[in-house]
Amino acid sequence: NRFLYSWGWNKRGQLGIGCTENQFSPRLVKGLQRYSCATLACGFEVTAAVTSDGDLFVMGQGLEGQLGLGRERLQCGFPQRIESMRHSVSAVSCGADHSAALCFDGSLRIWGRDVISGFLK
Repeated sequence: NRFLYSWGWNKRGQLGIGCTENQFSPRLVKGLQRYSCATLACGFEVTAAVTSDGDLFVMGQGLEGQLGLGRERLQCGFPQRIESMRHSVSAVSCGADHSAALCFDGSLRIWGRDVISGFLK
């Protein structure tokens, strides 16, 4: 397995380790240790990881919807899988207020601030 370690500024839980304290040395993201992480992306207050199986996990704060977890889940300090994209993501990118995922079928899904029907304004 390829484990994910994170460290640095953590005010919104974007390190995925279950707290909001800044970390000055690498910490294992235990919520992902049973998965093999293939790639990841970091935005302003959000981190996203794609597993080798194509699952997408997000962590941090998403007041603009950039987590992709809906209006009821705006912050998470542990990795949360986006169930609607299970086994379908090959790459991810995170901006300050939006996120995007490239899927195995060639489609590009975008969500967050100023996104209407999957497209940025």
